[in-house]
Amino acid sequence: MKSFLYMGEEIKYEVKRSKRKTIGIKISKASGIVVMIPYNCSEKMAAKVVEEKKTWIFKHWKSLKEVKDKELKRQYKEGEEITYLGNNYPIKIKEHDKDLINVSLEQNNFNIFTNNIKSTYLKDKIIRNAVLEWYEYQAYSIFKDITDKYSAIMGVTYGDIKLKIMKSIWGSCSYRNNLSYNLRLAIAPKEVIEYVILHELCHILEKNHSSRFWSLVERYMPDYKLKKRWLKENGYKLNFDYIYQ
Repeated sequence: MKSFLYMGEEIKYEVKRSKRKTIGIKISKASGIVVMIPYNCSEKMAAKVVEEKKTWIFKHWKSLKEVKDKELKRQYKEGEEITYLGNNYPIKIKEHDKDLINVSLEQNNFNIFTNNIKSTYLKDKIIRNAVLEWYEYQAYSIFKDITDKYSAIMGVTYGDIKLKIMKSIWGSCSYRNNLSYNLRLAIAPKEVIEYVILHELCHILEKNHSSRFWSLVERYMPDYKLKKRWLKENGYKLNFDYIYQ
């Protein structure tokens, strides 16, 4: 782990080698500050780039630190809220005598039906898994319907659809046109989900982020920049493990 000083604070960063041709800097809640360098690049050159960009790095690192300072560990207990498709639902804990822990969304409440599991750790883990399974079950049909809607409008054919939790991307389109969507998007408003799905469908026609690609996105969603900005500003809140005040 490397570090540099700025404004009296020590900022730590990690250097990783990759197949990329240029030096890049990634700053995320999950990985911190990572400097990506080509295999033929020296760490001395990486340190020089960090020195040149330390003001920019500090600004984004500070913003990330402020976010982390506001986060609370989600416990899936009464008093918390579950967010689904941009709407908040209060959690209601209900006891039942069945073996399984079940969850359901009814009458604007997110009900968690628990049993008498004595281990708090085990119970919390089972509740979290049950909630994630509920998200995946509910979201799949919605994501597929939106994918079918836009693929028909665009006249493109896709392969498989998969939902999974991803740290750094919202979706992907493989060279075989299989689509993967981040399950965390189920927390977001529906119009934001539509943007991500359209974005990935456009990659069926343009496997890049060129001006032609963005023109294609804009053709089918003229206000896509609003959704893109929403994700940039609020994406960190789409989280199954933390609550942000």
